[in-house]
Amino acid sequence: MRLSKTSACVAVLLLFAHPSSTRAYPSDPNNAALLYYQAFISFPDNFNAISMPLDPLPSGIIEPNQAVRDYLAGCTNALEFTKAAAKIRKCDWGLRYSLGDRVLMPHSMLIRQLSFHVMVEAQVYAADKEYQKALEDCLVIHRIAQHVGDENFVSFLISKATHGLANKGIRQTLSLMPPNEKTLAWLERELALVSQRPSLRRALLTEEQITLRNLALDKDSLIETAKSNSGGRLDPGHEELLRKADPAFLQASGEHYTQSMAALRKALEEKSPFDAKYEQIKHLDEQLASNAKTNPRAVFTAIFRAEFARTYAVCTFSQSGDNALGAALGLYRIKAQTGVLPKKLPAGLPKNPFNGKDFGYERTEDGFILYVETKGLDRDKARELHFRVK
Repeated sequence: MRLSKTSACVAVLLLFAHPSSTRAYPSDPNNAALLYYQAFISFPDNFNAISMPLDPLPSGIIEPNQAVRDYLAGCTNALEFTKAAAKIRKCDWGLRYSLGDRVLMPHSMLIRQLSFHVMVEAQVYAADKEYQKALEDCLVIHRIAQHVGDENFVSFLISKATHGLANKGIRQTLSLMPPNEKTLAWLERELALVSQRPSLRRALLTEEQITLRNLALDKDSLIETAKSNSGGRLDPGHEELLRKADPAFLQASGEHYTQSMAALRKALEEKSPFDAKYEQIKHLDEQLASNAKTNPRAVFTAIFRAEFARTYAVCTFSQSGDNALGAALGLYRIKAQTGVLPKKLPAGLPKNPFNGKDFGYERTEDGFILYVETKGLDRDKARELHFRVK
């Protein structure tokens, strides 16, 4: 029996109305960057207006004012996007690396501001004695740092700084909360899950390929990029050399750059004490800078090289921050178990990566201090990390 046109339409409508026949909705993004980008455009118009010191008062208390609380209330959607992104493993920012050194990274400043906002929310939670939520926010910042990645040198440095911000938030929260062995054990497990740090080797290898692309630029673009890498001003002799460079000279310049970067990476990967390795890398840095005075093929390398010695010092300093936090957690656990801090650091705690020894340790009236060295960073004395203990 044939259905009438009206009956057929009704049947089709009933078919689509039945729950078991409904079409599945599209899946959520599986790329964290897509959610971060949505977070950026979901913040209120006064995205940069938030202002709150990242250091507590001398008493150790954090006192967010009502304006901060009201502002964060307007950031609910953006922070929700951020926390959803932090749960996703994959993160591809979609950068146009074919542009070489001229690649745009519009997310670089925004991701730092985003991390700052999560940090402020963590401080508000800590001030309200919601310590678990504060620590969870700090772990979100660690995951943001992992997502920033090590695809190039800029992202590598931003990632390092963001991990440092997360550690600072954890230190502040630990200084406010009573030591609780269960919470401390949970935090150590969670930190182990975000322990992967950006790879300097990968960042430098990618940076090398990006830099070599400059050799294929037209002369005006090459010189413009070279000036940008030289603080806006290029040695007139170097500019003339690049402008007159023929393909054979550019190829030779690329080979010199590749060989120089390989030598520096090899020095970075050697297993030797910090002081010896730092001096070796510093010597290579100085050699690359001076070679350009006598070897025209070294000019490109001198202009576009990274300052490896300082980078190595920054990486070691960053590692010392991670290790110091690990040592502090061990001390907090001893306090939770025994009620007192030890007179000296016990065996088995993470070491100072600058020398492979224990951190400097001092008990204070309200907690303890760990001393972190700052070799190679133009600082006169060790950094003091203060930890209060309730």
